[in-house]
Amino acid sequence: MEENVIRINVIQSAMKLGLVFGIFQTVKLALFPLTLQHQIFSLLLMPAVFGSPVILWLIVRRFRESEAAEFFPFIYAWPLTIMTVLFAAVISTVVAYVYLQYVDHGAFVTALAAQIEVSVEAIGQQDPTGEMSAMLSQMDEYLKVLRSMTPIQFSKQVFSIMLFWGNIISVIIAAVTARVRLKTKGQ
Repeated sequence: MEENVIRINVIQSAMKLGLVFGIFQTVKLALFPLTLQHQIFSLLLMPAVFGSPVILWLIVRRFRESEAAEFFPFIYAWPLTIMTVLFAAVISTVVAYVYLQYVDHGAFVTALAAQIEVSVEAIGQQDPTGEMSAMLSQMDEYLKVLRSMTPIQFSKQVFSIMLFWGNIISVIIAAVTARVRLKTKGQ
């Protein structure tokens, strides 16, 4: 019976914590188009990108401290972390899709392609021997694919990237936040 209560709390809490983490991820995604227009926003984006695992660790640790007391094994920590990442990915992907479909109208992809083209031109000018031609042709192919993507395809890509890295990070965070029952002297 107690195990069932813990699982219900894990699922319910993962939804709540996923909402919090999803809002953070949405703010992080909103910073990316801003960095294409104004480079100063990259000072906010980089700490947000590298701070995402720390924020997730703080969220899971807070749940452990408030709900699980002495017993929070890896078998409960890992699903909580994965489900938190899943709910956060769903929320931020929906917001990204709505933005790309109804607000942006291609400005994000155009700005991203322009930044990549500037980089390709700079590399091409610095490479008079043509040793970087293979990389430049790959960048041209990437630009073609990027320009051909619809908002739903771009959102699916964002979702799959979040799930991939979220699963890897969730194993590490679950291992760090797991806590086994402490044995007392009488046992």
